[in-house]
Amino acid sequence: MNSDASIDKPGLTVVQGRMLIFLAAVLWSLGGAFNKILTKNTVFQLGDPPVHGIFVACFRALFASLVMIPTVSLKEVRLRPILVVMVVVFALMNVTYVLAMSMGTAANAILLQYTAPLWMYIASIWWLGEKADKRGGEIGRAHV
Repeated sequence: MNSDASIDKPGLTVVQGRMLIFLAAVLWSLGGAFNKILTKNTVFQLGDPPVHGIFVACFRALFASLVMIPTVSLKEVRLRPILVVMVVVFALMNVTYVLAMSMGTAANAILLQYTAPLWMYIASIWWLGEKADKRGGEIGRAHV
């Protein structure tokens, strides 16, 4: 038996885990639909007058943080200068993504979102001068 008691504790079953992943995928996919409902005049009349994409991005981040804050242990939080940079970059990413969805088609924004790892890999080689190797080409694999 393993001496680590946390491993022996019952957790989610495989079916429960898969259902949570499915629920997360459905909610993630509904983001584009909610964006269009709020920023365009649709049958639901929630976008009359249309809500600007900046407000959608702000409230999207607000509600996400309200859901995530209870999962953060304050003892493990370390405030560093790079954290400010990360927050600014994340805010810019969120605003540009939501604006791309509200001003264009959701399909275009989603295509850019899902191809982002490829663009980052190419940018890291061309702009940052990183060496392209087999391990770096395996996008999505955790590097330790």
